[in-house]
Amino acid sequence: RISIDTPIIMMTVDDADEVDIAAAEAGAVDFLLKSELNPRLLERAVRYAVNLGATLRQLRAAALRDELSGLLNRRELQNLLQNEWLRAVRFKRPFSLGLADIDSFKRVNDTYGHPVGDQVIRHVGQVLETTLRRLDRVARFGGEEFAILMPETGRREAAIAMERVRAALAQSPCVVTGQDLRIPVTLSIGVAVPLEDANTPDALVAVADRRLYAAKNAGRDTVRVEN
Repeated sequence: RISIDTPIIMMTVDDADEVDIAAAEAGAVDFLLKSELNPRLLERAVRYAVNLGATLRQLRAAALRDELSGLLNRRELQNLLQNEWLRAVRFKRPFSLGLADIDSFKRVNDTYGHPVGDQVIRHVGQVLETTLRRLDRVARFGGEEFAILMPETGRREAAIAMERVRAALAQSPCVVTGQDLRIPVTLSIGVAVPLEDANTPDALVAVADRRLYAAKNAGRDTVRVEN
């Protein structure tokens, strides 16, 4: 089956039903007979194919994103994590995983309401994306928790990067739209490194999560990179 983004229009002299079916199964978005071809029909087919291709690209992109924050979603982060793990094992290339959780987020929702809580989540996502490298990948992992995948990054470099994120957010309160309200926001962050800390991707997530809660127990607004 064709697996490229460019929409395909198939032209043939054979009008057999099995040819039409084979074209669709191969990934063609339209099927034209050469004997019936004319400029108007070709223009219509091309316009339809281009519009359909754009719609499919938008749907694929939306399927990778968290609706609230616009960040990658958990499913896509897990796919990227699997790929990065395989690369680390095969080519001995380092990477690190960070899990971050908004401190005292329930208090924000209870005090100001869920719409304000949603703004806080979007604010944190924006700070993460603008503070980290373009190479890094940020996802909303669930609720008020975020995952940061850092390729080509060992434990020391990850600690520096996560500390930079923590400090940037601590200095950037969330300004609530339409209200005279600035909400201080902090993160607790746990970091794990493959092979040194865990032997599978799932175990790596578990280690980062354990260190995240150790950071919270240590007083919040801190980064924990070791046990």
